[in-house]
Amino acid sequence: MSSQDPNTVSGNASDDIKGFLVDPQTSFNTLNEGKFRTTFAQSVVERIVILEASLIRNGVEPSRQEAKVVCSIRVEEDMINGLGSMHGGASALLVDLCSTLAMVTLQMHLNGSPVVTVSQAMNLTFHAPAPL
Repeated sequence: MSSQDPNTVSGNASDDIKGFLVDPQTSFNTLNEGKFRTTFAQSVVERIVILEASLIRNGVEPSRQEAKVVCSIRVEEDMINGLGSMHGGASALLVDLCSTLAMVTLQMHLNGSPVVTVSQAMNLTFHAPAPL
């Protein structure tokens, strides 16, 4: 269970959405209809801190909405490679999960409930290592 208070999340998303986002275990169990009790790299997932959850109008197509979720995490021992920096697999996990949170935010705003989403493709370019 998350120890993050939803009131610490900035942005204009509703309190219900923020409350859902800050508890990853409950979130993933809800999205998967309670089929999974744990997630891959659960110790990492549980350390994700949600800083912002916002809904914004698309600048090019103002009739469309977008969601923005800003996450933070401290790189710890269970995330590093042999060189002492964050493993690419840990990076991909974080990009996958955090981008999914933005999609969940938008779906909850538009439909009132979360929808199961998965990444279709990811193209990651690393510019500098994230040290321990």
